[in-house]
Amino acid sequence: MDSLDKAEKKNIIVVEDDLELMDLYKDIFGELDQEIFSIVYATSGSEAFRKFANQKFDVLVTDYKMAKGDGLTLVDKIHNDRQMELPYVVLVSAFVTKNVLTKMRQITGNKLKVHLKPASSKELIENVLEIVA
Repeated sequence: MDSLDKAEKKNIIVVEDDLELMDLYKDIFGELDQEIFSIVYATSGSEAFRKFANQKFDVLVTDYKMAKGDGLTLVDKIHNDRQMELPYVVLVSAFVTKNVLTKMRQITGNKLKVHLKPASSKELIENVLEIVA
């Protein structure tokens, strides 16, 4: 495959407040071809929201329950900001309730995948690759 320029890269943002899990995600996503994928990391919803103000993302991989906010609030803020485009959302959490899933589906439509923690790293990568293909 020819080298792609930056405009053609698939942009993925990963939001996780647990630093051990973040290290794991960095290992997992670090294996993706850096010529094709640009991976950005954030440790809170507010940090991720600031990054959305400066960059368009193709996939948002986010934890639901974080010390400072939650994934649903982040997705809702992005969705309601007229300057931002809501990407495909991959929700990774051990705390997903039916109510949260209903609200998340209302916001994202068909652009949602859910992984329960502990999520298989292979399955997570396969789903992200399927989304951006």
